[in-house]
Amino acid sequence: MEDNMEKENSNNKNLRVILIIFILILVGVSFYIYRDVSPEDTSDNGDESATTTVNVGGLEVSSIGGAKLDIVPIDVSDREELPTLRRPVRVPNSWSPDAKEIITKKINDAISDLNKNPNDFSRWLDLAIFWKTIDDYEGAREVWEFLTTVAPSDAISFGNLGDLFGFYLKDSQKAEYYFLQAIEKSPAEAGLYYRTAEFYRDILGDKSKALAIVERGLKEIPNEASLVALRDNLK
Repeated sequence: MEDNMEKENSNNKNLRVILIIFILILVGVSFYIYRDVSPEDTSDNGDESATTTVNVGGLEVSSIGGAKLDIVPIDVSDREELPTLRRPVRVPNSWSPDAKEIITKKINDAISDLNKNPNDFSRWLDLAIFWKTIDDYEGAREVWEFLTTVAPSDAISFGNLGDLFGFYLKDSQKAEYYFLQAIEKSPAEAGLYYRTAEFYRDILGDKSKALAIVERGLKEIPNEASLVALRDNLK
């Protein structure tokens, strides 16, 4: 019976990993945030997120603020260097063989598409998310930084870089820069203010800055429910 229970737990874990991949893909390429949370972590800060969130097997998968992806025209024909498309695909050992196969295929398909058409903005975003999904933060960083140069008016890559540097690479100076740049480019996007406030509160431990950015958001988006709730919590 004990062996059967262990086998069932292993199967459930593998299924969760596969579901996580599909959710990341189905959420759509907009402004993705995902972070590991412990299944035992039941803490409640009393605020409401501006994100659309699904929790699968202890992984919180969110699309910030309901942001929509616009097709951004880019032209990389005059670029001498593009992000590396020959990066090795190193999926974490904890993933099941089926999950590894799924994400590897998604990455290879994106790379194939970009080799054919490097001007495909959305596929670059796909690839960055896939790199981040397998914890290849350098690969994700390289793509997002590239997109900030070829699509400088679009907030998506700036916001993702803020999140990447703030919560994963632990470079607070760059994180703040990219978060604020994203807000400048998309001042009506509530999720950007919310995530920036989380960065100030949770990473920098600066509630005054967190409150200030929320107040700034409420000037742009009066009575936005998630920001009102966060403001009340911060006070």
